[in-house]
Amino acid sequence: LEDIYSFNDFSHIGNNPGVRPPQKVAPTTQKAIVISEHSGHMFPTKSYDPWFKRQDHALRHARVLNDAMADGQHAGCFGWCMFDYPTHKDFGSGDRVCYHGVMDAFRNPKLAAYAYASQGEGRPILAVGSSMDIGDYPGGQIEDIHVFTNADSVSLYKNNQFVTTLEDGPWKE
Repeated sequence: LEDIYSFNDFSHIGNNPGVRPPQKVAPTTQKAIVISEHSGHMFPTKSYDPWFKRQDHALRHARVLNDAMADGQHAGCFGWCMFDYPTHKDFGSGDRVCYHGVMDAFRNPKLAAYAYASQGEGRPILAVGSSMDIGDYPGGQIEDIHVFTNADSVSLYKNNQFVTTLEDGPWKE
């Protein structure tokens, strides 16, 4: 009876497709499909968690957005939720807070907020997913670094020396 079919898709766990195929969840693909909730409780993240957990949190949101838009069948999707929020004692991290948001309870953005902000064109966005501290990496070897930006390219410098320019797409060294 509805013009839009919406459903909650919490299927992404980090190593699988970001969304379930619409033909597997909707009774028909003749209507617009919207994911009404995703992520949230599947990977609760505090603003003070280690950088690699905050980066994984952001990448999970980005994968859902990317996969939902790539198939041409989703009209949109909404992440659960915007802000961390107080809850009852039996839910959350034992401190009565749900850490499901892309911003903390004080409205400070977590890295995942930049996955969304990077989709806009209003103001320049650039957020680096790693602390770039070599002591945080096995053997001091920095691995993949993820940058959330709406820029067409990013120039990388180390100690004021130009290293490379990264452009649209999966960025590799």
